[in-house]
Amino acid sequence: TAFYRSTEIMPHVDGHELGILATITGMYSVTAGTLGKGWLKGFIHRQPVAAFSVAIGTVGMLMPIIIPPIRRKMGLPTNQYEAGHPGAVYPKYVTSR
Repeated sequence: TAFYRSTEIMPHVDGHELGILATITGMYSVTAGTLGKGWLKGFIHRQPVAAFSVAIGTVGMLMPIIIPPIRRKMGLPTNQYEAGHPGAVYPKYVTSR
């Protein structure tokens, strides 16, 4: 039974998440191939504002991968992010009579 418990914490990766990761790694590899070794350090030192905006954009692209599993573990609703996922948590609505 311990094996089954350990598989419950595995993250669910859909095609959407794979597309995001492929985009990020593709952008990095093309840039590294074009600009050569040490381009990231030079970019951060020469253009810190642009480097910070790239960092914020990368964090924004990674949030759809990171946030839903955290919300699911906390018991918060995740249906707006992953309605078709079997582990999606739907909000409990209070109805007044």
